[in-house]
Amino acid sequence: MNKLPKKSKEKSSVNEYMKKIGSFIRYNRILQNKCQEDVYLEAGISKSTLSLLERGYNTSMQTIIKILKVLNVSDVLDSFHISDSVPKPKLKRKPATINPNKTKKPRQGRKKASK
Repeated sequence: MNKLPKKSKEKSSVNEYMKKIGSFIRYNRILQNKCQEDVYLEAGISKSTLSLLERGYNTSMQTIIKILKVLNVSDVLDSFHISDSVPKPKLKRKPATINPNKTKKPRQGRKKASK
């Protein structure tokens, strides 16, 4: 009997987030008294894409954003706002050290094979 591999924690958490996003979209669609057809036609996506998303299946970020805009709830994306002036990271680099006792040997070219 073959056992199925266990899902990794990372994959599992992604699936959980997709289910939360799908539930959020479905909740807001129903709250606004819209049927799936209203939403998928206005968003320019297929019926199956919306249906799968509402059930937690993966889709593109572009599709999710289109649906959020149709439902007028795209303000949830405002938490992703990043200031225009992103600070430069301060990298700590070690100064280059030169060993005065070590000299480089001149590089020799390849020798041609004799015939």
